[in-house]
Amino acid sequence: MTNALPRRRPIRRRPGTSPIDERLDALLAGRDLDDLGPTLRALEELDSQHPGVPEVLYELACAHALNGDLPTARLRYQDALAAGPVGELLRRCLLRYSSVLHALGEADEAAQIIAEVRRRFPGAPSQKVFDAISLHTSGEVEEAFSTLLEVVTEAYGANEEDRFHAGFLRALAVRG
Repeated sequence: MTNALPRRRPIRRRPGTSPIDERLDALLAGRDLDDLGPTLRALEELDSQHPGVPEVLYELACAHALNGDLPTARLRYQDALAAGPVGELLRRCLLRYSSVLHALGEADEAAQIIAEVRRRFPGAPSQKVFDAISLHTSGEVEEAFSTLLEVVTEAYGANEEDRFHAGFLRALAVRG
């Protein structure tokens, strides 16, 4: 299909405790990224059996995006957001929704959503990685590198020497 997002293996869900989570985990573990038809049908069936469940709607939107059907993915992300996801699911849903909007040429709306994610989830490492990718895509390679250095430094509990090296590398990147 046209407007397809890059084919990538999505982040694996953690095993859940509810029957719906268990079904989602099993379904996603067995999906074939080269043939998402069976996954989409199974998710549609799960959605019809349990309408309005944010996790199901989110995974359905992700599957449509991975399959290259971005207009449908957009609608499904809107459904998922309307269902009231919270916490990490809300953050991931907003990020992926903004990616779909960006791919559909709606950069302004995508940027507004990213700003909302930053406001609601300040300092989230995955948000900083997403920002770095966005910066790199827009040609701001040095800033992207600097952002990734911050993530690595924060993630590994950097000591004083590590922070010095990260600052030094950041300065080199800026001078380019």
